[in-house]
Amino acid sequence: MIISLVPPDHVMNVWPAVAGYVENALEYTDGRYELDDVLAMVEGGGFLLWIAFDDESIKGCVITQIMDYPRKRFLGCPFVTGDNFASWKQPMFETLQRYARDTDCVGLEATARLGWARVFKDDGYEAMWQTFQLPAAGVTHG
Repeated sequence: MIISLVPPDHVMNVWPAVAGYVENALEYTDGRYELDDVLAMVEGGGFLLWIAFDDESIKGCVITQIMDYPRKRFLGCPFVTGDNFASWKQPMFETLQRYARDTDCVGLEATARLGWARVFKDDGYEAMWQTFQLPAAGVTHG
């Protein structure tokens, strides 16, 4: 399995192969993003697109962003999506951990469905908090 960062000016070369994966992940954002939003952010460099592929095809992708906090920097992973994740999980996250180190991040972070805890239970995963979503006054959730 090969892991590669896709430079922003080459995103359109691979976007047709990953757009379906990203679209599947968008289902879990509760309308926070649409596919065009993610593409614009990847092309603009705010998000980075990483792909996992073999001789046959792209198997999945991770979209990252640098998260600068007042005292720490993390590599955020808002989108992790693809087929047969077990086949590319380890090389992808080893690559992302090295990239995080090389960009002065202290670690990786993600907001994800609770099921991801099982996926990363043997990798040093630590649940720090949960995200709660409450509607604003007078707004119905839908």
